Amino acid sequence: QRNLKQKFIALLKRFRVSEELEHDQEEIGQKLS
Repeated sequence: QRNLKQKFIALLKRFRVSEELEHDQEEIGQKLS
């Protein structure tokens, strides 16, 4: 579960950054798929 928590936090940080840089969302989508 510790690993899952870290991944979740990492995703939250990425989404936070994506608010400023929209093109980052594309990178997130690629990693999720």
